[in-house]
Amino acid sequence: MHRCLSFRTAARSIAIVLSLMVALAALPAGAQDLAAQGTEALKAGRFADAVKAFDAAYRQQPSPTLLYNLGLAYKGMGFPGKALEALEAYVAYADPKTDGTNVAAAKNEIERTKNGYARYAVKLTPATATIDIDGKRVAPENNELWVATGKHTISIKADGFEPFEQPLEVAAGKFDLEVQLREMTMPAGERAIMLLDEGVALEASADNNGALAKYEQAEALQSTPRGLGQRGLVEEKTGDLAAAETHLKASMAIRKDKWVRSNRAKMNKALKRIEKQLGTLDIKNGPEAEGADLIVNGRPSGTLPVVGGLVRAQIGAVTVQAKKPGYAMFEEIVELPNKAAKVAVMITMETAPVPVPVVVPVPEPAPVAVAPAEPPPVEPIPIEPIKIEDPDKVAQADIEAMSDPRQDLEDELERESATGFEAALNFGYHPGIGGPELEGSTGTLTGQILLGARIVWPFSFGVAINAGFDLGNEGTSVVLAGHPGLYLRGHIQQYKKAMTFDVWAGTGIQPLSLQAAVVEPDKDFDPTTVDPSLVNEEDVVRLAVAQEIGAERVHTVQTLNVPVELGATFFITPAFGVDMSLGMTFWIPTQDCLHDGQDARFCTSDNLDTKTSFFIGGGLSFLP
Repeated sequence: MHRCLSFRTAARSIAIVLSLMVALAALPAGAQDLAAQGTEALKAGRFADAVKAFDAAYRQQPSPTLLYNLGLAYKGMGFPGKALEALEAYVAYADPKTDGTNVAAAKNEIERTKNGYARYAVKLTPATATIDIDGKRVAPENNELWVATGKHTISIKADGFEPFEQPLEVAAGKFDLEVQLREMTMPAGERAIMLLDEGVALEASADNNGALAKYEQAEALQSTPRGLGQRGLVEEKTGDLAAAETHLKASMAIRKDKWVRSNRAKMNKALKRIEKQLGTLDIKNGPEAEGADLIVNGRPSGTLPVVGGLVRAQIGAVTVQAKKPGYAMFEEIVELPNKAAKVAVMITMETAPVPVPVVVPVPEPAPVAVAPAEPPPVEPIPIEPIKIEDPDKVAQADIEAMSDPRQDLEDELERESATGFEAALNFGYHPGIGGPELEGSTGTLTGQILLGARIVWPFSFGVAINAGFDLGNEGTSVVLAGHPGLYLRGHIQQYKKAMTFDVWAGTGIQPLSLQAAVVEPDKDFDPTTVDPSLVNEEDVVRLAVAQEIGAERVHTVQTLNVPVELGATFFITPAFGVDMSLGMTFWIPTQDCLHDGQDARFCTSDNLDTKTSFFIGGGLSFLP
C-alpha cells in the first residue's frame, strides 16, 4: 500500500482553514498592496514572504482579516506559537455577526493547534546548551519550545557538561522544562563506565528505558564493546530489534575484548532470537528523496540514501516513511512474511501541494473593527516549575511530571515461539478398570519416556515408550508390560515463558504392546485335566514335566492399544517444567500365548476380550 500524505500535519490544517479565508476589508492603498503581495506569496507557498507582507500591512492598518491571514502564513512556516497568537487575536477582534463562519473556522484551527503541541517554558543551565528532539536541533523562541504530541527523545548538550537525554511522551498543554547540566569532573572513559554501571542497576530493577538512556549517554562519551553489547541486549527488551541486532553484532565483532568473551554466549543467544523476528528491506530512492529522513515502524533509521540499501525490520506489516522539507511525506506499508524475506521499497517524493487561499468577494463590506496594534497578552497558566538538579538520578515519577505523559512507555518484550524439540520423563500407576487382567494383575507401576517435536503451534508429535511392572500379584513372580508407540498432542501454550501453564490433550497408537506374566509353579497341576482338543499331546506332556520339576511358565498377551490423555505442565523456566497427566487406554488383544519355558507354546487369537485401563502420573518436561 502506498500513499503520499500531503500536509498531514500543519499543511492539512492550513488547507481546511484556507478554504474559509475571509475577504480583505477595505484598507488604505499601501496596506491593500501589501495584503495582495501576501496573498500571492501564500498561494505560491512562500510563507516567509507572506508573513513579511501581512505584518507590514497590519502595521499600516490593523485589521482582524490580516491577523487571520498572518496566522495561516505562520502555520505554513512551522511556527505554531506565532500562528496561535495571530489566530487568537483574530477571534478576539473579529466581528462575530459578519464573520461568524470564519471565526468558527479559526476557533477550530486554534483547538487543533493546542491539541497537537506541548508548550515548554525552557530554562537551561548553561544558557549555551543546545536541544535536540529526535536527533534534530531545535531552537526555542522567547524561551518557549513547541513540541508535537507523541513519543520523542529530548537531548540537551553543552561543551564541558555531561549530556542529558530522556525519552518523553508528550501531551498537549503548557509545561516548564528546567534542566541544569552537570559539569564533567572525570575523564570521558571513566564517566562512560559509571554510566554503564548505572544502566545495569536500572535494568536489574526492570527500568529498561532508563537503562537504555544510560547506555546511550555512555556511548556518546566513549564507544566500547561492553557499551555496544549492553545497549543491544536492552534494546531487545524495549522492542528496537533492528538496532539491537546492529549493536550486538558490532560488540561481538571485537572478539578479544574481555567483556565480550565473558558474555558472548548470552549475546549470541539474544542475536538468534532477534534474527528469527527480522526480515530485510531493500531501500532505494529517487534523486528528489536524497537527504530525506527515513523512518521505519515509527523509529528513525537514518537519512536517504541508505548505505548498502538494506534496512532490517521486524517481520509482519512494516510502515516505511520518508520526510523532507518542501515535499509531501512518503509512506508505504509492506509485508515481511518471514526472516528470509527481502522486500524492495522504492521511495519517491512529490513537491508538497500549496493550498490556495480563497478570497470571498464582499460587494459592500461592513466596517471592520480595528484591533489595537498590540492585542492584550494571554496570561499563562501558572505551573510550578520542575527543577532537574541531577538528570542522572531523576526518578521516573519526576520525568513523567516534566513531560506529563498520558501513559508510561511500555516494554515490548519479544516472545519466543513454543516450538522445537520436546522431551518428557513421567512415572505413574496404570490400573485396569474394565476387562480381563493378566493372571489377576490389577495394574503396573509405569514409566514413560516421550521424545518428539513441536513443529507448528499448537501440535506436537513423536515417540512414546511406556514400560511397567507388578511384583505384588499372588501366583506370579512378576508381571511386565511394554507399550512403545506414537503420540499426537494439542497444546494451549504458544510462546515460551517462565512460570506459566501449558494444558494439553492427545491420543496415539501402540501397535505392538506386550504383557508378560511369569507364573509360579503349580504343584497341583494335573495334565490329564487339559482338554486335548486345545493342545497336542506332546505339549501337554512337556507342561506336565515342567510343573513336576518346579519350572515356571510364562503367559503373554499381545495387544494393539489406543491411549487418550489429558494433562498440564507448569514451566518453571521457559525450557523446563513439571507434568501432571491423566489417561485412559483401550486394549485390543491380538494374541494370547502360554509358554512352558522351553519350546512348547499354546497361542490363540480367537474370542479375546478387550479391556480398559487408567493412568495417573507426573514427571518432568523439557522444551529447549
